[in-house]
Formats: sequence, structure tokens, C-alpha cells
Amino acid sequence: MPYQVVPASEVDFDAFVQAFNEAYEHYFVHIQLTPANLLSLIKRDAIDLDASVASVDEEGHVVGVAMLAIRPPRSWVGGVGVVEQHRQKGIARNMMQSLIQNARQKGLASVELEVITQNTKAYDLYEDLGFKTQRRLLILHRPAGDAVLPSGFIVRECPALEALEYFESFHNTPNAWQRSLPALQSFALGHLEGWTIASENNPTQVVGYAVGWPNDEHIQWMDIAIDPHASQRTEIGTALLATVHHELPMATGAIVNLGEHDAEVVSFEALGYTETMAQFEMRLDL
Repeated sequence: MPYQVVPASEVDFDAFVQAFNEAYEHYFVHIQLTPANLLSLIKRDAIDLDASVASVDEEGHVVGVAMLAIRPPRSWVGGVGVVEQHRQKGIARNMMQSLIQNARQKGLASVELEVITQNTKAYDLYEDLGFKTQRRLLILHRPAGDAVLPSGFIVRECPALEALEYFESFHNTPNAWQRSLPALQSFALGHLEGWTIASENNPTQVVGYAVGWPNDEHIQWMDIAIDPHASQRTEIGTALLATVHHELPMATGAIVNLGEHDAEVVSFEALGYTETMAQFEMRLDL
């Protein structure tokens, strides 16, 4: 056979990274990683290199990559890519079938993934393999600019792990894999900042939180959640976001993979965030 699927752990790691970068060089979103970048993502997203795969040609060159992350009983495809000159040869299908087989052998309940809505070829492949669309995930951006602070709220900066203590009680729909609690916790130390918000009338009762990493040029939100039992949920979320944008008026803002029907979407829109891209979240039950 001209191509062979092997465990990702059995190929040279630098060659694996190079193949990933070549595969994603002209993707809908520019993605280029260093080996250190990928190692960080492997840790954050629980990617298992033994369960992940690479496709190699007859000369042993890595020409395709497919990563599988595992948090029992679920698993997640952390990227599938084929180097351009080797496409249309069934490599992606073969690698996906290997990931699915690996997940089954480990007794996992499901395989999940996201696919950019414009990537119809990949979507059709996943659908043909039995994946079902679960929801639409939004990628939102905001241009730089100051924000008006709604009155009646107190926003306090805190360690990200402290803010994430409210994750389970404030989220009434599950986050996407890369914004799940284990992913956020593993990324929090040394990377993320946190904020909580309370009403001026009840300053000790936290009603929302956010985590992200801000600087003078950009605010990348990783998670935001508002107490589902709170009144004025939209205003709470808007005040939380506006406080950080007011402190950093020259910074753009973004959040990735926010559920289309999540309550927090309205707060982002109220602050001038708009949809720039979307993904379909898909799942295969095993």
C-alpha cells in the first residue's frame, strides 16, 4: 500500500508537527504551530498520541495527521490534516476510521469533533462516517474601542481557578471540548486571568465570571458564564465584558466556540461582537 496509518507516537514528533503545519497552511484559519505549541495543546486538550495517528508514504514521510483526545467516556478529534499534494487519496478517511476504531477499543462512548461550516468536504466525510450535527458554535470578534460600563455591578479581578469554581453551577449547557473545565483548569496557571461579578446590592453573591488572557492589543476570552438563576443575565454579562474592554480600550476581543444558543451570546452582541466564522459540533455515538 502506498500509505500506511501508524500511531502518532511512533513517528518523529518534529515531522508530525511539520506535516500538521503543511496540511493547515492554506486552511480557512491560519494555523501554524511550533513543537512547543503542540505539546501545550496536547496537555490542555488531553490528546493521546498513542491513540492518535499519522499517515506515512512509501518513503516514510509523514503526509497526514489525526489527533484523538480522551477524557472517558468521551473522545474528541483534535485535528485532521493531509499535506496538499497527497489529498483526494482517501488518507483522511483512513485516519478517521483508525481514530474511531481506537476509541471503540478503549470502550469510549463517543467521538466528537468540530468542523468549520465552509469546509463542506470534511463535513460530508464526517457525516458519511456516521457523525451527527449537535449544534452550531460561534467565533465572535469585536474591534478595538472603549465600552460604556453599566451601573449597578461590581467586577473583581481574581485568579482564573477561583473564577472557575463557578463553572459547574453556572453552565446549564456543556462547553465545547477546548473550553471544557479540565481544559480550562490545565491552561489556567500562568496563562489565564479571571473576573467575577456581583450586584452592588449584594456584593458577596457572585452572579457571573469570565476567564481569558488580555493584553493592550487583544482580549481572548476562554470562558464566560452567568448564574442561570440570576435576573438581568444579559446586563450581567455585558457589564463583565465591558469592564475589561473599558480598561483596555485599544484591544480587540474574541471568543471561539460559543454555543449559538448560549445565553451569553446576547451579552457579546450587546457589546459589539459579531460572528466572523462558525463551526458545526458533531458526534458519533459508539
